[in-house]
Amino acid sequence: MATQINDIITAHPDMDIGVAIEDLNNDKPYKYGISDPFIAASISKILTATLFLHEVENGQQTLSEDVGGYTAQYELQQLIEVSDDDAWANLNDLLTHDGLLAYAQQIGLTSYDSDQNTLTASDISLLLGKLYKNELLNTADTKLLMTYMHDANYDGYIVASVPTGVKVYHKIGFLDDRVHDAAIIDNGKHPYVLVIFTKMDDDGDYDNTEGHQIFAAITTATVQAFLVAS
Repeated sequence: MATQINDIITAHPDMDIGVAIEDLNNDKPYKYGISDPFIAASISKILTATLFLHEVENGQQTLSEDVGGYTAQYELQQLIEVSDDDAWANLNDLLTHDGLLAYAQQIGLTSYDSDQNTLTASDISLLLGKLYKNELLNTADTKLLMTYMHDANYDGYIVASVPTGVKVYHKIGFLDDRVHDAAIIDNGKHPYVLVIFTKMDDDGDYDNTEGHQIFAAITTATVQAFLVAS
């Protein structure tokens, strides 16, 4: 797997690529490519959703409260399933940038900048691993958030290269020059986290054809590796 992923990264010098993987059976992390923070785009909506549900569990918020003219639960669903930016702004205003930063640091995300919205692929992998293992939320809230991630849109990147029948819970993020995808992939025996960050290194518009090739090749390499290890 390591050789395949490194070869893929080397074959695309015009693309900044960061990959993070966590084996959820033994908590072993793997990192490839760029390890510096990227502008995370909508990937960090997972952090917003997790903190809000954490505050619900602590009695500071409720799923039925009004947020932007809708219930908080509806806003959470829109935030993750269709990546609604208005829902994100409403929830972030409620939680505050300082609150998001403090929570990120509390759970071990050392690279997060709430003002610049930057994160490393490794920190997103850590977040998803903790979420899957019920280390951040109770069982019901973990299931709620993962249900939204299972139904999230933009499934043409990591999800497209996962075999039918394998469960995938993911969130994508993109801007004009980048596409990121972060997923929990569960084949029933050997679950793992896969995070792929990609950005055109000349700040030009994103090459979707090249991007799809990169996501497909890296995802396929991990699927094969974890299938063999099962």
